[in-house]
Amino acid sequence: MYQKQIRNYNRKITLNTLIKNEKLTKKQISDKIGLSLQTVNGIINDLALEKVISEEELADSTGGRRPVYVNLIDSSRFTFGVDFHSNYVRIILANLKSKIIKDIIIKVPQSDYKKGHFDKIMGRVYSSVEKIISEQNISEDKILGIGYSFPGIVDEKRKLLIYCPNLFIKNLDFSKYERMFSFPCYIGNDANLAAFAESKLGVAKSKRNMVYVYIVEGVGFGIIIRGKLYKGHNERAGEFGHIIIEKDGKKCICGKRGCWNAYISIDTLISDYNRSSNHKIKSLEEFIELLKLKDNKAKKALEKYLDYMSIGLINLIMTIDPYYIIIGGKISKIGSSYLIKPLEKKIPEDNLFIKKKDINLLLSKLREDGSVLGASLISLKDFLYIDNYIS
Repeated sequence: MYQKQIRNYNRKITLNTLIKNEKLTKKQISDKIGLSLQTVNGIINDLALEKVISEEELADSTGGRRPVYVNLIDSSRFTFGVDFHSNYVRIILANLKSKIIKDIIIKVPQSDYKKGHFDKIMGRVYSSVEKIISEQNISEDKILGIGYSFPGIVDEKRKLLIYCPNLFIKNLDFSKYERMFSFPCYIGNDANLAAFAESKLGVAKSKRNMVYVYIVEGVGFGIIIRGKLYKGHNERAGEFGHIIIEKDGKKCICGKRGCWNAYISIDTLISDYNRSSNHKIKSLEEFIELLKLKDNKAKKALEKYLDYMSIGLINLIMTIDPYYIIIGGKISKIGSSYLIKPLEKKIPEDNLFIKKKDINLLLSKLREDGSVLGASLISLKDFLYIDNYIS
């Protein structure tokens, strides 16, 4: 058993090295990961038999035996990511290097969620995935799995959707949908998955401790500690969006009043602008255009939004004291100059405990791709990742 674990570990570090480098010789792989050339040869031979890598002889040589380079075959394995939102579902097909090969959107009327027509929605997901497999001409043995991302509290082990208020879902057993496909199925919370993706692919690749703030229709948070996703004893860690910041304040989608979530969602930002203007807008993109045009009402709406954002971030910093805070999701489209820089000024204002040098705010590199890429990545955890998915 122990020898099997060692072989699996060595295989994963070899694959990780090949993912990070375009092409390497076996000797270079051996030097980089500290394994003997004999061990590396055995791993490469196994991966070649599985058609995960290819070997290529260099044409030019200064004499002697030509060096042989090992290449990872990106298209040797694939994963699916499915990301659920209140009015659409996004589905991606990604390769071994997490490059998105196919990306589609299914429009879903919110009434389908309200009426509990989840079987119908999953039927559309099934048809779309099967169509992608057919169009891309992929054999199912090359698909490592499919991951589903949900905005709410999720029990990954039991595959139970405990509470997803945006989707009007409560205590839904998702395991019945496992049989839809022949490959493995995984589920997760959207913010946790986005944080996981950011730690593997985005600005947090070299950062082992962070809090990820994920803002789309609602607000979610993911916590990475020592490179691992922390979920807590009851898998509910990071629900900062439902910390009360204003007693008897705005009604939150959870039913309570004054939750931070009710003040920093994208819907709130747009609603606040529309209340002050005769020119009504429906999207964040329209709001961003108004900011670029230096619209005063848009600037005031953003200022109010950032005030509430800073209140919650101060609470977060005082509670966890993270090395980094990364802001991602759809809100990151606003950009650093409208989001990060003003927050860096607001947070330490009149604050005896937090100084400017203590604040490390970053804008997500993955932006709104975070959760769907995270959903696709959890299928890679057994094939590729050395670190545990959660701590």
